[in-house]
Amino acid sequence: MAPVPRDGSDTFKVLLTGFGPFSHYTSNPSWLAAAKLHDEFIDVPKSPGYREAKRIHVTAIEVPVTYDAILSVVPGFHQSPPVIPEDIRVSIPIPEKGYDFIMHTGVGRPGGLRVETRAHKAGYQKPDAEGKLAPPAKSDGDDDGSGVVRGFPDTGIYQETLDLVINDSVDVNLLVKHLISSENGPVAPSTDAGKFLCEYIYYCSLVHSEYECRQKASSAAKTPVLFMHVPDIDKPQSVADMANAMREVIYWCCQNSVKT
Repeated sequence: MAPVPRDGSDTFKVLLTGFGPFSHYTSNPSWLAAAKLHDEFIDVPKSPGYREAKRIHVTAIEVPVTYDAILSVVPGFHQSPPVIPEDIRVSIPIPEKGYDFIMHTGVGRPGGLRVETRAHKAGYQKPDAEGKLAPPAKSDGDDDGSGVVRGFPDTGIYQETLDLVINDSVDVNLLVKHLISSENGPVAPSTDAGKFLCEYIYYCSLVHSEYECRQKASSAAKTPVLFMHVPDIDKPQSVADMANAMREVIYWCCQNSVKT
């Protein structure tokens, strides 16, 4: 069966996030690219390789590069309706039944795009943009020399989550092949998201997608989630190239990962 938006309309609602400034990045490349898609409608025509015609609406949000911000805002992204904090609230309607697809982006190593396949619960030992550390975590992962392993707190839903979560909502290998064939490379799948804020938001989002699905009716499908690293600007992709790649990922995932 062809995928349909969860609210029964002809429009998929997609949330796209990029990160804010940190370190020497006064403007984060991920947000510069993501912002270009904010409030954009993407047509999905009937054509070879795609299913029935729909359209996609993208809401882009800039997320601060802090552990506290991720723990605070990401759970709300997955609720129905989504809960968006006032300080980052967007000026367009929030979908009552939630987002059909959530994509996170952040800046990584030069050399091209990397689509991440997994995320860890612990081992986040680096300070964030405010110089703060992640909460202590219950895990056998790496510590920071003090004997404290940091990551997700051993409270709430995180008490029951796995140390490693593998994304089973998007076929990353097929997606990467599509991006290469549509000339959106260089791009590759990745099993190492860096154990910094990029991997932190990915783990948090994957966990809450699963949690919200379990809270709903047994027939409810969980919201697909994805994280993609972009390189520094022009190493090799420009901001426009990155935005085009994000658009193609969203286009492909709404046709191949959203479940009815």
